[in-house]
Amino acid sequence: MGDVFTAVGKTTGRIAKCKKGDALIEMAAEAAAAGQRIVFEAKDDKSYSLVSARAEIEDARKNREADVGVFVFAKASAPQGLQPFTRIDHDLYVVWDSMDPGTDVYLSAAVSVAKALLFRQKVAENKGQGDLDGIENAVDILEKQLKGLEEMQTWTTTIQSTSDKIAGKIVKLRDTAKEQIQQLRDCLDALRAEGHAQQL
Repeated sequence: MGDVFTAVGKTTGRIAKCKKGDALIEMAAEAAAAGQRIVFEAKDDKSYSLVSARAEIEDARKNREADVGVFVFAKASAPQGLQPFTRIDHDLYVVWDSMDPGTDVYLSAAVSVAKALLFRQKVAENKGQGDLDGIENAVDILEKQLKGLEEMQTWTTTIQSTSDKIAGKIVKLRDTAKEQIQQLRDCLDALRAEGHAQQL
């Protein structure tokens, strides 16, 4: 879309000796929010809570002179109970698993929402006639849809787990039934043999 992505994690930013902020997206010249920046901070570290992540992304925004921040938690180390897509003010927090393409939607949504927030901010600054209510409504709906997606994923996992348990129980019941049928047959055969012997 003409936006410029740059990995900046190995270079210092505006703050002396500070390398916070792993990557930047700078909006294209023809974009409504031309020149504005989105900073990304990615962590695979269980010591990070949502509180510390908020402080980290705020520092990253200042260091990289960005207007919106996206903090990406690795799924394996994300705080327990954190929704995979969360917006707090002008920052977004997502849970992403590089080995699970199903989580890409949260990262893509974060980029889209971040751009929408930049556009909303630009319109507000210029007192323009852009559809601010439309943007906010779209962002709210997207957030609700993503939360619903996570709930459905949880339900699916639960159903699959329950299904596996039921399938295992069925196998056990079937095997036990076969054993009992065979035992019953053996008993009947023994009774028949005994009855036959008595007749002789």
